[in-house]
Amino acid sequence: MKMCCQNFKELMLNAGEKGFSAVPLHENDFLFFLLQYRSENVKVKEGIIKIADIGIKYCPFCGTELAEIISNNQAYVAHLAKKNRSLIH
Repeated sequence: MKMCCQNFKELMLNAGEKGFSAVPLHENDFLFFLLQYRSENVKVKEGIIKIADIGIKYCPFCGTELAEIISNNQAYVAHLAKKNRSLIH
């Protein structure tokens, strides 16, 4: 897996955890990333849980175009998109 920077790799690995994460999404034969914020870990099922996400085109840390990351790691990003589909509302 070749990422643009260590910070973005950690952001991807944080999917489903409290705070910010980068979650890949596969829709209409198109792979892209969402920047997601969660007020609680995905395992928390009670109380008020805030989740917000927005599509991103560039790495928020180094500015690399994420299409390049997807192109270099297409199978892995598609796997993560399938694995993390339940995180998207």
